[in-house]
Amino acid sequence: MTVDSQFIISVVCEYYNQELEDLKCNCKLRDLEFVKTRQITMYFLREFTGMSWKRIGEVFFKDHATAMHSFRQVKNQYETYRGYRYEIDGIRSRILNYQKNEEGMSLQYYLMGIYGKQVTTQNIEI
Repeated sequence: MTVDSQFIISVVCEYYNQELEDLKCNCKLRDLEFVKTRQITMYFLREFTGMSWKRIGEVFFKDHATAMHSFRQVKNQYETYRGYRYEIDGIRSRILNYQKNEEGMSLQYYLMGIYGKQVTTQNIEI
């Protein structure tokens, strides 16, 4: 079972409370939060989808070298800093939980996007 690239992007953007368009900015503005979120997104796109470096770069209007550098940066930060490891593991857990129960988690993330909080089917009128 594979995870959709759009889902990965939405999970990472949601985790850092950022919009995809901010990450796609081709300007020279290098806000560290946008860079970090973009690098982590590139890392998970490679890890979970096996997308080519070129394609990952294209998603964010970057080249393949940027995608490769991002992957290495995240891997190095993960191995070095406990707080960073905690963030990456949290995002990975969200993606893997979705992967285990594709239909239920898909609905859950959709509802979280609408209501802005954890929602269960018990408190939704159908």
